Order: sequence, then C-alpha cells, then structure tokens
Amino acid sequence: MVLAICFVSTMKFCLIPCLFLVLLFQGCNKDKFPDEFTLIGQWLEKKEDPNKIELDFKRGNRLYMHLPGTEHIDTLNYKLDKVNELKLYVPEEFPNGNYSIHNISYSSRKEELVIFNLLPSTPENPSRNVFQRK
Repeated sequence: MVLAICFVSTMKFCLIPCLFLVLLFQGCNKDKFPDEFTLIGQWLEKKEDPNKIELDFKRGNRLYMHLPGTEHIDTLNYKLDKVNELKLYVPEEFPNGNYSIHNISYSSRKEELVIFNLLPSTPENPSRNVFQRK
C-alpha cells in the first residue's frame, strides 16, 4: 500500500514537467504574424515548378514582385495590418487609396512565409503561396 502511494506521488511529479514541456513545444510551432523586419529581404516561392514567384521586401514599405514567365517586375507598396493581413497598393494609391488584402503568416521554425490570395483565385479555392528566403 505504501509502495502504491509513493508510486502515485512520484507520477504526479513526473507528469507536471511533461505537461509543461508539451505545452512549451506546442507554443513554439505556431505560425505568427510577421513584423516588417522579418519580411525585409528576398523571398523565393517554395515549389518544384521552375516558374517561381520572387518577392523582394524593402524598407520604406516597398515590394518588388517578379512573376514567372515575364521580365517585368511589379513595384508595389505594402502595409502590415495586425489582423494577419498584408495590404498591397500600387505606388500612386499608397497609403490611403485602393489596396488588395492578403492573409499572411510566418513560421520562424521553418523560415517560411505564407501569403494567401496573392494570385487570382476563388473564395472556394484560395491560392496559397509559400516562400523561403532566397
């Protein structure tokens, strides 16, 4: 009987640290909303197809986007909104004009940036583009 009580009390002390570690690792794997410093730099779309989108986020809210199959590079302005949104503007419309909205997340563990609806898509089947630092 005494052995059973000791075993139960030992299990409680082992279980508490294990639960703490599980919660800690759960929190570390979540994607987060990126800040401007995280975005700055060159990003290349992560896919097997050789036709990849290239993004170059600059300071001063400037974004250069090169779409595959063209030599043209789009110049845009961007603004981060804390509702997990990236707002893209044509330079003449920034910051109070028309913009497009794109949900965005960043995984520091994978070093991946995910942007939804960057390319034309439907609400039933939104586009999802994954980027890694170039």
